[in-house]
Amino acid sequence: MASEQVLSKKAEAEVSSTPSPTTITPPQYIDATQKAPWWAYIWDYEPGRTSRERAFIRKLDLYLITMLSLGYFIKNLDQTNISNAYVSGMKEDLSMLQNELNLVDTAWTVGYVLGQIPSQLILTKLRPSVIPICLAGFFLLPDLPENTRAFYLNEDDRALAKERMATVGRAPRTRLGRSAFKRIFGRWHVYLLTILYVIFINLFYSSSVNPFSLWLKAEGEPVSKINIIPTGASAIQLVLTVSFAMWSDAVRRRAPIMSLSTVLGLFSSLCLAIWSIPSGLKWTAFFLQRASVPYGPLSMSWANEICGADAEERAVVIGIMNSMGYAFNAWVPLLTYPQVDAPKFRKGFVYTCCAFVAQGGITALVAFMQRRDTRKKEKEAGLYVEGARVAVGVTEVQQA
Repeated sequence: MASEQVLSKKAEAEVSSTPSPTTITPPQYIDATQKAPWWAYIWDYEPGRTSRERAFIRKLDLYLITMLSLGYFIKNLDQTNISNAYVSGMKEDLSMLQNELNLVDTAWTVGYVLGQIPSQLILTKLRPSVIPICLAGFFLLPDLPENTRAFYLNEDDRALAKERMATVGRAPRTRLGRSAFKRIFGRWHVYLLTILYVIFINLFYSSSVNPFSLWLKAEGEPVSKINIIPTGASAIQLVLTVSFAMWSDAVRRRAPIMSLSTVLGLFSSLCLAIWSIPSGLKWTAFFLQRASVPYGPLSMSWANEICGADAEERAVVIGIMNSMGYAFNAWVPLLTYPQVDAPKFRKGFVYTCCAFVAQGGITALVAFMQRRDTRKKEKEAGLYVEGARVAVGVTEVQQA
């Protein structure tokens, strides 16, 4: 039967840990049938959100986005500048005629991998702002609700942060001991999410081996164009990453949007694996390669949500996902996208097509397992019966 929504109130969170001194704002009543305005899909719309919450979120957006954008820019600049140098004359100047370019990336990746799990474990005990070797981090990173000392958050903001964490079921930190590891490795989360991320990180070539740039070089394009034209693919990545993130948040689902990103990447790689295709289609395929990148940020958001009820699990799982992903990335591109196969990389593009199929399969499996766990919790709480589902916050009767 068609969905029927009625007025209802938001459920108050039940926190099993030590009671927090935070005062929870009384539940508010909202009209669940109210039609959302057009701008709701692109900017900060939540019917039950108060002006106090909006001001708090704007503060976090301003300082966090500033810090994270600067950090990502610095990291990515050092990670990708080798590619531009290679096609701008470094290959000839340094006689990089074999797989030296791949080995440069491997050296960077090894250092990245070694720091992943230790850094995540350290973050469960220390304030994150003392970790970055960057002066801005001491001032801009807000740390966690229970230990924040950020200058831009007042006492009311800190209380609200704790309240919001409790409302969405995010558990506070506890002792990380043997029982925590037994709990973490007794669930499917760490295994399936790690496989999911390992596949994503190893879909393509390493950061310094850019087939688009190498193809342009082989076609005889001048150095200026070789460095400028591929930025169009980066622009597509930027637009789709932001768009897919907002879309995913608007519909409150991750898997369908991640699957769309997978399909776009598969189409691009399939065209390039065939290679002998019309010139216009080949250009389209190269530009669409980056359409698969939004899958990564969404997968991290998904992992945080799946593990959200256990702070220690969230830290360990994210650390293992990153470490395993880049541990494989240290050597897989050496086999799949060796420098000597440029610019066609037939073996690499065929491998990528197969990896995209595997990525679609693991995405569907994780979505199934999450849905199964959700229904189990709802049955235990009396919120789910066969043929109908009662959602927290909005009473909804729908066909199963």
